[in-house]
Amino acid sequence: MAKKIILFGVLFFLITIALVLQIVPAGNVIMADRYTYLPYVGLMFIMGHLFNYSLIESKLKTSKRISVAGVILFILTCSYYSKARTKVWHDSLTFWNDAIQKSPDAALPYSNRAAIFIKNEKFENAIMDLNKAIAIRPNYVSARFNRGLLLNKTGKYNEAISDFNFVLQNNPRDLVSVYMERGIANINCKNFKEAYEDFTTALKYDPTILMANYYRGLALYSSGMFSEAITELGYLLRRDPQNCRAYYVRALSFYEIKNFAEASLDITAAQKLGCQIDPKFANELNSKLK
Repeated sequence: MAKKIILFGVLFFLITIALVLQIVPAGNVIMADRYTYLPYVGLMFIMGHLFNYSLIESKLKTSKRISVAGVILFILTCSYYSKARTKVWHDSLTFWNDAIQKSPDAALPYSNRAAIFIKNEKFENAIMDLNKAIAIRPNYVSARFNRGLLLNKTGKYNEAISDFNFVLQNNPRDLVSVYMERGIANINCKNFKEAYEDFTTALKYDPTILMANYYRGLALYSSGMFSEAITELGYLLRRDPQNCRAYYVRALSFYEIKNFAEASLDITAAQKLGCQIDPKFANELNSKLK
């Protein structure tokens, strides 16, 4: 009976720890310290059996004393290391710093620390961590996407487009976000045709994203297709009449086709909704109305 109990505990530990250690691949979702609690049940099962045997079934007093001392030592050791781990778990940054120190060749800790840097607006540090994560795992899609977001935010649009292209080639989960972000990068690179196509694709996947309609209108205006921009932005404003930027870009489009009266109405609406209007454009429009 004792052999069966010990065998069960050993097998339970080995099978469950194999998932955590990725001996049996199961994805990153269970690669965390907390998931070792289940394997420890197997070890505790064995220790509990041995402790029970030494206290109750064993006739040797020395055996009982050694067992009690061993349990006390075990509890004290666990308490010490639990206290020590609280320093590592002080916050997310200290936790991932510790993970990187112990596993410098793992990509996930760098990617997760980058997310903390992004939250704290330490973009250069975040990009360095994402670069490291991608160097370790070149096909790390989420790290590529997050780096693309950062490159967009810091004005490195061509590099951002390169990252978004990679993401789209590797079956991302959130296609809409990738097309939206690549479209924004394309607009900033003056690739207006490509930007329009990106926002159109995003709308095919999710027709409710009104900002895609706004950016399509902006791409059309920037391409000199003013009447088409007016149509696109008119459609958006019927669905979202509080979109001040749509009024502003439509006013610019009306101005270009010399419909100054409609441009004036849209500028007035944009100002009422809180948009900052270029004073030079406002003065030029007013002079046309006189």
